[in-house]
Amino acid sequence: MIHDLPLAPLLPPAWRDKWNRVAGDKLPPTFHDPDPGYPPVPNREEISHRNRQVTRRLLDVASHYWF
Repeated sequence: MIHDLPLAPLLPPAWRDKWNRVAGDKLPPTFHDPDPGYPPVPNREEISHRNRQVTRRLLDVASHYWF
């Protein structure tokens, strides 16, 4: 998952055929990391919420210089 967005289960066959020729090797059917790829993050929701708040505040302050 990237930002909790679902990924396609397999790479499209046409894409794999094209890049197999470029890579010179047979590509795997997916580039997914092992599940789970890392240990669970404690307080993940709190951290995400706080990051969104900081981003909004930063954009509010910086937008005066951009626009």
